[in-house]
Amino acid sequence: MKIIALVPVKNESWALPSYLSSVSKIADHIIALDDSSTDSSRDILKAAGATVVEYDATGEKLVNMGKRRQRLLELGREAEGTHFIWLDADETFSANFVEKAEEIISKLQPGEKLAMRWVHAWKNTDQYLSDIKSPFGYIWKDFIFCDDGQSNFKDKFLSESRTPGEYSEPIKLKEEDGIVLHWQFTRWKTTQYKQALYRCIELIKGERSARRINHTYSITLDDTNLETEYLKNTWVNGTVTPATIEDTQYFHARLLELFSTHGIKFFEPLEIWHIPELKELFQKTTGYTPKLEVFPKWLIYLNTIKNKIFHD
Repeated sequence: MKIIALVPVKNESWALPSYLSSVSKIADHIIALDDSSTDSSRDILKAAGATVVEYDATGEKLVNMGKRRQRLLELGREAEGTHFIWLDADETFSANFVEKAEEIISKLQPGEKLAMRWVHAWKNTDQYLSDIKSPFGYIWKDFIFCDDGQSNFKDKFLSESRTPGEYSEPIKLKEEDGIVLHWQFTRWKTTQYKQALYRCIELIKGERSARRINHTYSITLDDTNLETEYLKNTWVNGTVTPATIEDTQYFHARLLELFSTHGIKFFEPLEIWHIPELKELFQKTTGYTPKLEVFPKWLIYLNTIKNKIFHD
């Protein structure tokens, strides 16, 4: 068995020490695909013994994450990996999983995937979103794959599969045996810029209406009524927590590029103008306040009930 962690990277120096604090104890090797990072990401990875491969994004108008993950998969196979860890750089395994990870991973058969509870630290590194009313409050995700030598990733720009191949029911790890901590929302302002960029990219692709895009990303917006709890000691004991210094520069610059290319009015129906700097720019450019396109609350409520009945 050879466990290899495969991770796409772009300016992740804030989170990499946390990622490495768990993954380096489990993986025999780490391979990172770097998309022109301008921070210390490459240096941090190399110091930890990881192989860092530059990704050539020439000609890519929109970020193709499926293509990036496929390249990582090919690199993992070239390095003769048998089991692949697919954590992102802003994620880390809980301490209690690290203790028994090798034993758990070794039981996977070719083509099998291991899903773990995906726990979102919420606005700080001490608390997590525990509210079951939120889709992020209680969710499992496939993070580890035993290679079958034939599964691959499809080209997809956003919301790509985390593991290769067609969807198959993963093996669900018991929560008491470990979880995955996701740190993205600890940098709240940065995350709002990032999610705004994702909305814009989706609108440009033209596959979904602004209303549907807004509905999908509404779970990333601020909601003071959501319940949170303190992270459990069994999860974080000995785990390095990430730096939470906000850094919106890259996402802000990319948004301005898109506004310049497509015209800021093109993005008017998107729910991105809660970011003060963007709203101010829109008003300054157009002379009026942007009007969003969102589903009425009563329709969302009825759809929630319908889904609950269907899944129950």
